[in-house]
Amino acid sequence: MTSVGRIDFPSQGAIVAAGTVRVLGWAVHRAAPVVAAFVHVVGTETLVAAEAVERPDVSGHFGDPALLGCGYLADVDLAPYAEQDGAELELEMFVLVNQLPGEGTGTPLLERLSSVTVRIGPPTNVPRGSMDAPPAGSTLDRGPVHLHGWATSDAAPVTRVEVIVDGTNVGPARLALPRPDVAHGEQAHLALCGYEHTVDISCVPSDATEVRLGVVAWAVAGAPVTISDRTFALAPPTTAERAAVEPSLPEASRRARVPADSETLDLVVFTHDLGYAGAQLWLDELLRRAGAGRDFPCTVVAIGPGPLAGEMRGRGIEVQVTQPYPHDDAAMYEGRLAEVSAWLAGRSHNAVLVNTFDVFLPADAASALGMPVVWAVHESWPPATIFAHRYPPGGVAPEVQAASLRALRGASALVFPADATRRLYEAAAAPGRTVVCAYGVDLAAIDAYCATTSKRDARRSTGLPDGARVLLVIGLTEPRKAQTLIAEAFSLVARDYPDALLVFVGATASPYAGALRRFLDDAGLAERSRVVPVVEDTHHWYRAADVLLSASDVESLPRSVLEAMCFGLPVAATEIFGLPEVLTDGETGYLFPPRDLAETVGALRRVLGATDAELAGIAAAAREVADDRCDSSGYAADVMVLLDGLRHDPAALPDELLRAAGRRHELPRAPAP
Repeated sequence: MTSVGRIDFPSQGAIVAAGTVRVLGWAVHRAAPVVAAFVHVVGTETLVAAEAVERPDVSGHFGDPALLGCGYLADVDLAPYAEQDGAELELEMFVLVNQLPGEGTGTPLLERLSSVTVRIGPPTNVPRGSMDAPPAGSTLDRGPVHLHGWATSDAAPVTRVEVIVDGTNVGPARLALPRPDVAHGEQAHLALCGYEHTVDISCVPSDATEVRLGVVAWAVAGAPVTISDRTFALAPPTTAERAAVEPSLPEASRRARVPADSETLDLVVFTHDLGYAGAQLWLDELLRRAGAGRDFPCTVVAIGPGPLAGEMRGRGIEVQVTQPYPHDDAAMYEGRLAEVSAWLAGRSHNAVLVNTFDVFLPADAASALGMPVVWAVHESWPPATIFAHRYPPGGVAPEVQAASLRALRGASALVFPADATRRLYEAAAAPGRTVVCAYGVDLAAIDAYCATTSKRDARRSTGLPDGARVLLVIGLTEPRKAQTLIAEAFSLVARDYPDALLVFVGATASPYAGALRRFLDDAGLAERSRVVPVVEDTHHWYRAADVLLSASDVESLPRSVLEAMCFGLPVAATEIFGLPEVLTDGETGYLFPPRDLAETVGALRRVLGATDAELAGIAAAAREVADDRCDSSGYAADVMVLLDGLRHDPAALPDELLRAAGRRHELPRAPAP
C-alpha cells in the first residue's frame, strides 16, 4: 500500500465563511498511519499542522485496528479573505511519510496527497456531505450493509437523508448523530450532522457484479441534493448455506424432557441485564403480577446486573448473573450451549421464558431438550438484518446466526407486543407459533399516585415552573430513540413558543447523551431544557408534564407511550410498528413520520400550538384506549396461560390456548405495509 487518503470536509465546491474552517480527512502510508499531516492554502506559505483523530470507518475498511488513528483535523484561518466574497481557494493536504531503505536518504518525505476547492461566501442551505462507509473501492457482501456519513448545510441542518440502491429509494437514514469532527464555529447543528442506515442488498440479482449506492439530502425549503453516488463491486453469491452449530447433547437428552413434578410450574427465565429499561420492566412487571417466587418457584438468569435484581430477590425469586453468550465464535457458542444444556438438564424447571432476541442461546438449548419455550421478542429488526444493527461487522459468526434461526423455529411460542413486529418474524417461526400479547403497565398504581399528587406538587418536586408547557421525552438516551433529533427540531421552534420547556429523562453516560447536552448548550437552550439521568421512579415526571414526545425510529411499542396515556398525557409519536395500533392521529394522539426533521418540527408546532382543551380531549380519548388494553395484568395473564398450556401440551398452538382460556380478543392492528 502506498499513500492513500483524502480531505472529507469541506467537500469539493463547498461555500465556507471567511473565518476558522475545520478541515478533516484521513491518510495511510504503507499500511500504517502517516508520520504527520498538514493543510495548506494554495498561495500562502503556511502549513497548518493537523491533529490526529480516530477514524474507525477507515480502520474497519482495511480490517486493521492499527489504523484507528489515521484521521486528522486542522483548523485553518480564512479570515484574511473576508473582503473577497466569492473567491475560490484550494486547500491541499500534505503528509509526512517514512521512506524505506533504498528509496532515498531514509529521511521522512513530504507528499501532496489530496486537495479540494472551496468558495468564500455566506452560509447557505444547500446540502453537502459525505458517505464515509462503505469506503469507495470496497467489495460488498450480499447482505446487510451499514452506511454512515454526514450531511448538512452551513445555514441549517438537513431535514431528511434518503438512501438509494440501484435507483430505488430504500428509505430515510437516521439523522442527528454526533459528528464532533465536523463541528466548527458557532453553528451548533454541525455537531449533529451524522447519519446512518442499514440496507439489505441480498436481493440484488445473482448475476449482478456491482451495486450502486446513493445518498440524497433534503434542505430546509430547498431542493434535494445527491451528496454521494458510488458503485461498489459485489462479492460472488454464496452457493451453500452455512450450517448452524449443533447442540452438543447426547441423543437421549434430545428427547422430550419432563420433570417428575409437572403439576407445578417451575419457571426459569433467561434475560439480558436487569436495569431500568422497557424490556426489563416488562419482565419485572410480568413476574410480579404472576406471583413468581411466591406462588411458584422461579429462577432468573441475566447476562448483566441491575437494580431490578434486588427487587426480584426480595419477592423470593432466585437471580443468577452470568457472562454474555458468545456470538462471534462458533466453537465457543457450541461450548456454552453444552454448558447451558447441562445446567438445564440438572434442574427441576419445566418451562422456559426467554426475554429479548439477544438471549437466543438458552432458547436454542431448551428447545433441544424438549422444554416448552415462550420467547418474548421486543426488537423490531427482522431476523435477516438484526445482527447488522446490533453487532459490529464480524461480531456474529455465520454458524451462530444460523443457530438463532433454528432457535426461532424451535420456540413453542414467540410473543410480540405489536402485530407489526410479529409480521417481521412470522416467516422465521414454526407455523402458528407467533402471537401478540399487548404490552401494559400498572394502571392501579398510576391512578393511586395521581389521586394523591397534583401536577403542581409534581412540578415542585421536579423543579419545573408552573407556567411552562412541558414537553417530556423519557427513555434511555440512544440513537434509535432520536433525542438529538427532537432537540434539533426544538431549536427551530423554541423562539415562537417562549413558554415551552423540553425535558429529557433517562440520560446515560454515553457519548450520545453528551452530544445531546452539548447541543442544547451550544444552541442557547440551556434555560429552555433539562437533561435528567436515569431514575427509578418516573411517575412525578409524567405527572408534571403536558405532552409526551417519542421520536424513536425502531421500537415495537414504547413503554413510555403507554405510561403517558395512563397518566392522561397527550402523546406525539412516530408512526412506527405498534404505535398506530394504539394511537389514531388527531383522535387519541399525534403521529408523524420518523427520521425527518421537518416532520418532527411540524409535530412540535401541533402540540405547542394546540389549546389546553384540545390537548385534554386527546388525552381523555387515549386514556379510554389505555383502560381497554394497557393494564399489565392482561399480558401477565396471557403469558402465564401460554407457559401452563404448553407445559401440559407442547403441540398446542399459542392462539388456541389463549382463546380456550378466554384471554384472546381482537386487538387493533395497523395495516400491512
